[in-house]
Amino acid sequence: MNARWILALGSTLCLLPLASGQPPEKPAEQPAHAELRAVREALIDAFKKRDLDGILKHLHKNVVVTWQNGEVSRGHDGVKAYYDKTMVGDKSIVVDVKAAPEVTELSVLYGGENPHTAVAYGKLSDTYKLRDGMDFPMNSLWSATLVKEDGRWQIVDYHASTNVFESPVTKIAVQKSMLTAGLAGLGLGAIIGILLAVLLVRLRPNRA
Repeated sequence: MNARWILALGSTLCLLPLASGQPPEKPAEQPAHAELRAVREALIDAFKKRDLDGILKHLHKNVVVTWQNGEVSRGHDGVKAYYDKTMVGDKSIVVDVKAAPEVTELSVLYGGENPHTAVAYGKLSDTYKLRDGMDFPMNSLWSATLVKEDGRWQIVDYHASTNVFESPVTKIAVQKSMLTAGLAGLGLGAIIGILLAVLLVRLRPNRA
């Protein structure tokens, strides 16, 4: 068997796994991803139950949170104060909120074989019902940075935002401003019309 036949046989053997339709084996997933999924599920469960203490348990004591309205909360006390102002009591802004967080892809891990930092991002698919009667989807995007301390993953930074140009809140505000401007224009037009009518009457020559 000459070298050419040996080369051809080797090439054929290399292609057999592809021809059999068996996909190549994926690299083993790092255990950190399963740990991070557990944190995510615990947070979602606590959010559905309106269990603020359950949420805070997964936030670092120095966490920084940037909310959709641009406000920034620092630490557990800051997050609790924002939650109480927004969600609790007869004067709260929000009556109800629903969300179904989705992760766009696996978290980006830092630290090699023993990762200590993770960055995740995705969509919130959130909807809000406000005290003033507004009910709308926000479709926010989110990102979070987590660190592992004493064997536990905790969120140190969380940021939520929405597309201001596509936001339902922005559209409603624009519609309201247009309506206000339109009513003001009608009012101004009526005043100008009355003034013109008075001037025309005064300028019209008297007839005997």
